[in-house]
Amino acid sequence: MASDPTFVANYRTQITQFVNSGAVTQAIWRAGPTGSRIHLMTATQDDTTTAVMSLYQGKILTDNAKPFPFAPPDLQGLCPVLAITNTTNSTITRTNGSFIQDGWSLSKMLAVLCAFDNPQNQIAPAHPTTIAAATLTFTGAIFNAAAAASAISAGVQLAQVMPLWAVSMVSGAGTGSVAAINLMSTSLFPAFMTTPDTFLALGPNEILVCSCATLPAAAKSINVLVVGGDW
Repeated sequence: MASDPTFVANYRTQITQFVNSGAVTQAIWRAGPTGSRIHLMTATQDDTTTAVMSLYQGKILTDNAKPFPFAPPDLQGLCPVLAITNTTNSTITRTNGSFIQDGWSLSKMLAVLCAFDNPQNQIAPAHPTTIAAATLTFTGAIFNAAAAASAISAGVQLAQVMPLWAVSMVSGAGTGSVAAINLMSTSLFPAFMTTPDTFLALGPNEILVCSCATLPAAAKSINVLVVGGDW
């Protein structure tokens, strides 16, 4: 049934936590090769923050762990080998391939994902202000630290994202008698069908990204639960 767009083959869950001094932006769902249907998204926390949780839909254009597109046969084993600088105007550079061939343009909003060596470089999505084959440049020092190519060669992904909607957290959401936050808001995203038929569809290999405007205090967390399945 996995190839039938009418039915979801198997349901699964994905839990993502936002913590102090961690990643601001994370992929909270990754669709399979035939796409996904998401039926439930909630957020809870053991903190008092009223952080705004912004949701984005997107797709990976540049993956540091995979060979770059359009590579000639003798170079298909090479990866982009991305590196981040945190200078007056931050940059993301590569040693192989081309950001332009990957599909990046000034009109596309970019999210940095999977920066395992320094999760704080997973900042809120931003627009590059200059694009060249080997360099993406951003206005201002938007990253938290430089990351050498050798340190991030197996991790970083660059995703094109577009905003969907944003929901504010409530103190203690999901604890005691405080309700969890429903992230699938029919009022903020009018295209949703009303319950019980509410769902969000993602295309093949698309991702759902969440960005937390204010990270929780130390030893606290904001937790996002997504339930859905692949076609």
